[in-house]
Amino acid sequence: PYRQSERGHIYESAVAALSTFPCSCTRRELQAHRPGPYPGTCVSGPTRPERPLALRWTPRDATTRFEDGCAGPVEAHVLDTVGPCVVRRSDGVWSYQLAVAVDDLRMGMTHILRGADLLDSTARQLAMMDAVVASEGAEGPARRPRYAHVPVVYGPDGLKLSKRHGAPDLTSLREAGADPARVVAFLGRSMGMLTDQVTHAVPRDLLKSFRLDAAGRAPDRLDPQLMEEFGDVLSLRAPP
Repeated sequence: PYRQSERGHIYESAVAALSTFPCSCTRRELQAHRPGPYPGTCVSGPTRPERPLALRWTPRDATTRFEDGCAGPVEAHVLDTVGPCVVRRSDGVWSYQLAVAVDDLRMGMTHILRGADLLDSTARQLAMMDAVVASEGAEGPARRPRYAHVPVVYGPDGLKLSKRHGAPDLTSLREAGADPARVVAFLGRSMGMLTDQVTHAVPRDLLKSFRLDAAGRAPDRLDPQLMEEFGDVLSLRAPP
């Protein structure tokens, strides 16, 4: 099964070989220590054992390094920057960070393309993968996926582009009868991969200039003039 709610036995097996400890800290208590890594309150034992307990994993005291397809060389010392990470919440739910790391590892993922807003999580997930693989007597880095984190698009107000900006999704544009050539031209120009003179394009037009490293240098904020020029597309709405 690929529902995370049905993979608890897989996560349990992965965590069993890791260095973990129970933690009784609440989110409110930890907010008093932010910014900064987990303060180590329960490392020697939960301070409030009568509470529902989370489970934290202690990363190796080492720097995790990887080469990102867009961001280039990345390194982070997870123990210093994050500290012991939650792998199972106090309500029994497995953490996103653990589930993603174990799923990608167990499913043999080789390449992962995702938004740059997740770049800060990658070193933590790789460190978890390495620890799980090392517990099996193998070399973790040899099993790692390759990552590329593309820029997240922000509106002119600096907030992540979303429905609050009136940005329609592709399904809405299709249902509203948008010209696909206009949509491709808008996307290509917003990434800096088509010139300002291009008003219509097909995906093949992007092949000559498309590179992940170029995508990594694309503007992260939409130009108001570009949005105005393609207002005929952006203002479309699917019929009710």
